[in-house]
Amino acid sequence: MQDLYGRAFHEKLAQQDLKFSREIPANERRVARGELPLYIPDSLTSLLELKGLPVKFIAPKEGLPYVGYDLALLKNAPHPNAARLLMEYYLGKTMQQNLARLGLLPTTADALTGVDPAVAQIETTKLLGTTDPERMNEMLSLAQQIYR
Repeated sequence: MQDLYGRAFHEKLAQQDLKFSREIPANERRVARGELPLYIPDSLTSLLELKGLPVKFIAPKEGLPYVGYDLALLKNAPHPNAARLLMEYYLGKTMQQNLARLGLLPTTADALTGVDPAVAQIETTKLLGTTDPERMNEMLSLAQQIYR
């Protein structure tokens, strides 16, 4: 979000008396009860749990931030074929459909068949970007300066 919106955006956002908490499910319920006006960022894994509550998950037109999950085969791994089989399993359609049903983004759109339409619609939203390990400390430091 820093690259897209810049520091001025974050400074204006910080002036709105934001509350910070790592209690994600509790914060979502606080929005539903009217204690908080909004909650960012949220997790798609909560979308179905919030169904029927007076909340709305909004995907910004600029895209959704996301956390990437990587698979890797280490050099000289003791059982490389087992690792390859595990990676193939994770990338296979069945596992991708299961991940999509949980609200996690699948690697391909065809994994969205059989997924709740509300979840599938959000999961096809444009992606904004993810964290950059090379810049993580810099961004955390900047966030601490702005949001105190």
